[in-house]
Amino acid sequence: MTSDARPVILPAVLVHVLAFRWHAEADPQATDSLMRSLAALQEKVAGIHVSVGKNISPMTSHLTDAAVVRAESDEAFQAYLAHPDHLEIAGAVGEMSVETLVIDFYEQAPGERPLDG
Repeated sequence: MTSDARPVILPAVLVHVLAFRWHAEADPQATDSLMRSLAALQEKVAGIHVSVGKNISPMTSHLTDAAVVRAESDEAFQAYLAHPDHLEIAGAVGEMSVETLVIDFYEQAPGERPLDG
């Protein structure tokens, strides 16, 4: 059997990965609230989806919390970065974290040629 079906080409999705190591003195309730505020941005910025959670990897156990922001477009990502609530969250992260890991990339399908930035 042959198929004339062609693969559907979806627009590239920008993925923004964050991982945090909090100061030893950071209040766990405050860091949990901060992560909930980050997740709530998906209700305030069109075109993004936010997932947050606790890190369960023994390889990076010093990083305790993580978030993944998926933006449907560069414009949506820029709106997320510029949003006043994001700016407030970023400031609080700067005060409460010892280390913040940030990785941004454009998602691609398996076997697809790497995307140029």
